[in-house]
Amino acid sequence: MAVLPGVAGKIAEILVELGDKVTRNQVIARVDPSKPGADFAFSPIKASVSGTVTAVLPSVGAYVTTSSTVAEIASTDRLEIKVNVSERFVPLVRQNQIAGVTFKAFPKEAFEASVAKISPVLDPDTRTMQVTLKLSDSHGLIKSGMFAHVKLTTEQKENVLAVPNRAILQNMGKLFVYIVREAGGKSSAVRADIQRGLSVDGMTEVTAGLSSGDKIVVKGQNMLSDGQLVKAVSAE
Repeated sequence: MAVLPGVAGKIAEILVELGDKVTRNQVIARVDPSKPGADFAFSPIKASVSGTVTAVLPSVGAYVTTSSTVAEIASTDRLEIKVNVSERFVPLVRQNQIAGVTFKAFPKEAFEASVAKISPVLDPDTRTMQVTLKLSDSHGLIKSGMFAHVKLTTEQKENVLAVPNRAILQNMGKLFVYIVREAGGKSSAVRADIQRGLSVDGMTEVTAGLSSGDKIVVKGQNMLSDGQLVKAVSAE
């Protein structure tokens, strides 16, 4: 949040530095509003919110007006994340919905956020809706301006059949995988047309075309043809 002076004049004192913690109404600078031939008391500039000083713009002696930003303060105890949700998922987003968040700076740390605001309109160019998430607890690690990776769960299913995305091929608009069939001591790759459901984290739900226990080809399938002999090895 920008901190503005109440009067125009020259900066007489700056009482904070970048990274300082401040409280609401704390004096962070003073302005000398005096004109030649007249004396005025210094006018205090106060923090409008509690938080961390993220920018101190003018230096002592610089002239400022009531529209000049003297400092920027981020309320780090109330960090928010803004994301854009595709139009087709809009009906699935709701207030207080929980999301998982990770940051590149802390790849092994998992954070939780919840939906705080949902835009009432779509962006006409991107056909997306802006959603604001409130970070529950940053443990003092997250800084304002960091990029976040957000996983917002819009639908959840249990006990489904799923395959790695890389195993799925497409031809003439049809999706298929290769199943390994064994007969007479030999293994062959058999094409199986499938229908898919949800896709998340590199896995895709298969709603038709496969059975539990089927072995599928996950590497080199682009070079296979239906019925071709293969040698089954562990995916690991």
